[in-house]
Amino acid sequence: MCRRPAFNMLNLVQIEAFLAVADEGSVGEAAKALSRPQPTVSHQLKNLEADLGAVLFHRQTGGGLTAEGARLYPMAKRLLTMAAAARESVLAGHGRVAAATNIGTYVLQPLLKKYQDEGAGSEVISLTMASNPEVLERLSEGECEVALTEWWDKRPGFTAMPWYKEPLAVIVPPDHGWAVQESIAPEKLSREPMIGGEPGSGTGRLLRAALRRLPSDIKVDLNLGSTEAVKQAVKAGRGISIVGLNAVREEVASGSLCALKLRGRALSKIYHAVWPEHMTPASPAFGFAQFLIREGQRRAL
Repeated sequence: MCRRPAFNMLNLVQIEAFLAVADEGSVGEAAKALSRPQPTVSHQLKNLEADLGAVLFHRQTGGGLTAEGARLYPMAKRLLTMAAAARESVLAGHGRVAAATNIGTYVLQPLLKKYQDEGAGSEVISLTMASNPEVLERLSEGECEVALTEWWDKRPGFTAMPWYKEPLAVIVPPDHGWAVQESIAPEKLSREPMIGGEPGSGTGRLLRAALRRLPSDIKVDLNLGSTEAVKQAVKAGRGISIVGLNAVREEVASGSLCALKLRGRALSKIYHAVWPEHMTPASPAFGFAQFLIREGQRRAL
C-alpha cells in the first residue's frame, strides 16, 4: 500500500518573501523592503522551494523566475490579497460588497440607508465600485464577499439571484426634435449618433438582442467611460444614448435631459447579487444581499 506524501501547507510569510525577491530583484533588496535580515529571507525562500519541490529562481544566470516561479507568482499575489481581505473582514466586522459603478452610484445608496434604518446599522457594509468585469474578478479573487452586477456570466462556484429591474430610457437634450415625444420608434435610432457608456455594462448587448429584427444595426459612434460622461455629451448635443432611468431622474426633473421610451420594446436590465456557493449566512454581506433580494420581491421583480 502506497502512502501519499504529506501536503505541506503554504506559509504566507514565505510567500511574501518570494514575492519580495521577485519584485525587488534580489534577496538583499527584498530583505530591505520587508525589514527582515537577509539570511531570514534566504531561509524562507529555501523552505518554500523545499515545500513545493521546485526551484523558483535561477541562481546561476543572473536571477529571475524559473518557469515554476512564474506560474507561482500570480497565485502568490492572490494568496496575499485574500489573506489581507480575510484579516480585514474578521477584525473590522465589515461586509465586503463590490458593485458595478452604475448600481453603486444611482441605485444602491437609498437602499443602504434603508438597510441601516431598519436596524442593521451594526452590520457595516464596506462598498467598493468598479466596472462589471472588475467586480466579478474581485469576487472570484476573494476581494469581496458579494458582487452586485448588471449581468451574470454563470461562472461555476457561485450563486446569483436577481434583485433589481432597471428600466432603460432613450435620452436626448431638450432642444432635440424628439424631446416633445413620449416614445420613439426603434428604427429611428440608427439615424442619430449613438453614445456608449462604461464598457462591459451589458447595455449594448441587451440593446442588440431587443432590436435584432431591425433591418439596420445600431452603431455606437462615440464610446465614453462613464454614465456621467454620457449625460454631459448628450446635453452638449453630441448624440443620443440609452441609460438606466435612475441615472437621469434629476436631469429629467430639471429639464436638462428628456427620457423617452422605445416604442413597442420594454427595455430593462436585471441586476444580480452574486456570492460564493458555500458562503455562511452569518456574513453581514450575505445578510445585505438577502435584504436586496427581499426588496426586489417586494417591488414584484
